Amino acid sequence: MSASTEKKNRQTARAAGTDKKTIAAQEEAKKKAASKRKWTLGTIFVVLLVACILVLNSGVLYTGTTALTIGGQHYSPAEVNYRYASEYLNFVNQYGSYASLFGLDTSAGLTGLSKQECGMMEDGTWKDYFLEQATDAMIQIKALTDYAAQNGITLDAEEQAEIDEGLEGLESTAKAYGYSSANNLLAANYGTGVTTKIARQAQE
Repeated sequence: MSASTEKKNRQTARAAGTDKKTIAAQEEAKKKAASKRKWTLGTIFVVLLVACILVLNSGVLYTGTTALTIGGQHYSPAEVNYRYASEYLNFVNQYGSYASLFGLDTSAGLTGLSKQECGMMEDGTWKDYFLEQATDAMIQIKALTDYAAQNGITLDAEEQAEIDEGLEGLESTAKAYGYSSANNLLAANYGTGVTTKIARQAQE
């Protein structure tokens, strides 16, 4: 093959993009594009993961969504958690060690209630029982607060002072038990998202 023919072939190959240099450059460009895509997808995944962690830690799922609606009023999961835990703690405080006579094992706390059959119901767990009690209590409280609002009934100064005093004491109680704040104490004992604000609203 003559030199001129080889030259023409090389020119033709370059024009068609099939010469060795062009192919090598194309392969390199593909590798770079693939690597860039991987880094971009990886970065997006990390950003989404961090965002999910921040949302979960913020408690917004427990305070910014609706778990129960009564008479047109929406209650967040945190508000329901507070009442649910209150019903459980009231029961345990009332019966103490005798709670076991009803088939309630308190050793696992709130987390163990969903695994225990409840002797107080025909069919269901202790979690079902206390959720039912919490819902009934919230329905009654809603009816009473509506009645109070319609009839101008409010807390007197002594009642308000009693609530204030109890909540103020929570801070020192929290510190005594190794919690950094009253909110952390409440969240640990009543459920995620429960704060002094929710406790105050419930008590009022």
